[in-house]
Amino acid sequence: MGPGLEASQFQHKIGSSYLHHKVAANGEDDLIFFNMVEGFFDCSASIVEDKLVEDLKTQETEKQKWNPVHDILCITKPCDHMMSLSFPIWHDDSS
Repeated sequence: MGPGLEASQFQHKIGSSYLHHKVAANGEDDLIFFNMVEGFFDCSASIVEDKLVEDLKTQETEKQKWNPVHDILCITKPCDHMMSLSFPIWHDDSS
């Protein structure tokens, strides 16, 4: 990751909009799914961050290049909206 930073800086507290959705959905599966997606994001961000900084073609220092990359990743991480779908499944025996 960037200069002197740890993966823990990508950790995000669950926002009130998500907690509202969790209460409305009344299920633990939503929280498990949210944590799984958050974990995948953190892993991906730590992998791609150095490459993005490396690919910037500016005359700034590495720290100056790293700041906008880190900021963009932090902006895209929070889950502000969730959509839940459910539909009936019909088996071949019409059950």
